Amino acid sequence: MKAKYHIILTLFAWQMLAISTTSCAQHPDQELTLQLKSVDVHLVKPVKPYQYRTDKNELKTVAQAYLVLFDFEKIPPVTNERTDFYIGDYRIPEYGGTKTGIYFRIYDPAIVNRLNNQPISWKKGNQPQKTFPGKVFTADTRKLKPESEEAVLKAKY
Repeated sequence: MKAKYHIILTLFAWQMLAISTTSCAQHPDQELTLQLKSVDVHLVKPVKPYQYRTDKNELKTVAQAYLVLFDFEKIPPVTNERTDFYIGDYRIPEYGGTKTGIYFRIYDPAIVNRLNNQPISWKKGNQPQKTFPGKVFTADTRKLKPESEEAVLKAKY
């Protein structure tokens, strides 16, 4: 009985894998293209302070962060391959989605300043990294006024 149950579970798992792969995977001849429409940077204050880990794995708490929004011409289809975004050599470690793009936070003002005037690029799975033509990251941190993160994101959803 156990062997029959194991075979049924194995077949079910293979079937689910085949369904998810065919429904999410991109045809090998299709190369994903993205067009970055705009980049917006906001200085945001959360309801409660942000906590994040530095490169040295130290836990830090800050009262504000830079919220960066990338808006695309068209949202690409969901695939089973990872998509990474870069500003210069800085890989954006984590991002969320909006109706028209993605958003992420940068907690350290020194990183924002270091990334100024750097090209923006992306990489899908094993494809080569591609830059968005004519798009560079610019953020004049001196001119940004604190806003509610909730209000900024609400406008994008």
